Amino acid sequence: MAKQALIVEKSKYPTLLYRKNGVLKLLESGFFAIGLLLVLSVFPFRSPGFVVGMVLSAVFAMLIVPILYLIWAKPSYELYQDRLLAKVGTKEETIWLHEIEKEYDLPYMIRVKGKRFPLLVSDAFLKELNIQLEVVRRGWKK
Repeated sequence: MAKQALIVEKSKYPTLLYRKNGVLKLLESGFFAIGLLLVLSVFPFRSPGFVVGMVLSAVFAMLIVPILYLIWAKPSYELYQDRLLAKVGTKEETIWLHEIEKEYDLPYMIRVKGKRFPLLVSDAFLKELNIQLEVVRRGWKK
């Protein structure tokens, strides 16, 4: 097993704005629903105040929830020659590269043992991961 990581990355706020995992999607939906209920309790349905409040609730959910998730979960990823180490919150998962299958609908999604797994990483990390996956599949030494 390789001791030195090829690339280490901690997820950044701009990445979390457009790459989401299930927990992040659920948090955004929950914050939007709570905001919508608050706006609905103050303003009548379809009034200008309701529309403005709903839009502000959506903006809050999309812009603030990733910051809260970043502070709470602190997602980080380490790529080694034979494995990918994903740390999200208190959960640490080792994914062997020979078990990874690419998902072609979203570039940040991979399939591990038949289960979809989102990677909240930059394009540079994904490029390095794809190179290492090819190295492992073809049996090359890097």
